[in-house]
Amino acid sequence: PNPNPNPTSNVIRINAGGNAYTDVNGNLWGADQYFTSGHKHSNNANITNTQDDKLYQTERWANNLSYVIPVSNGEYKVNVKFAEIYWNNSGERSFDLFAEGQLVIDDLDIVAEVGGKNLALDKSFDVTVSDGNLNLDFLTNLNNAKVAAIEVIADSTSNPNPNPNPDPNPNPNPNPNPNPNPNPNP
Repeated sequence: PNPNPNPTSNVIRINAGGNAYTDVNGNLWGADQYFTSGHKHSNNANITNTQDDKLYQTERWANNLSYVIPVSNGEYKVNVKFAEIYWNNSGERSFDLFAEGQLVIDDLDIVAEVGGKNLALDKSFDVTVSDGNLNLDFLTNLNNAKVAAIEVIADSTSNPNPNPNPDPNPNPNPNPNPNPNPNPNP
């Protein structure tokens, strides 16, 4: 874990269980960080349904796996990446994912969802952070929760410019009467 986490840029990418990696689109995925528990596992199998095998060939796993990612308060899109690189059959692993205490993925069995081992699976969800930390909790139903990579993208509309096109002439009455009647009729 990173001992001195600081809120970072608009995009955070984590290669869970792995080292820093630059994907085919030129995006840098940082080495595994912000986890609070778990173990690393990797293999060199070809991963189907992706051009970025290395992101799916590593993982962090645990019975109850957590990440606490420092971010500014606001709205985020979270993309999580999975591939079953250990078990061969459906029904051998199942887990839930909670983001900020809310269930976002229920009873995930990667092999059952994608149809086999070593196949990439990406899931996305939106979340609101109000305490300066994005809390992700992967909770086991059967044989350990896991994740291969995590991408956190700040919603660009979280801090919009309050008036991007101000009126250059905001006076509602541009030609006021310069000589008002000091003695109006009652």
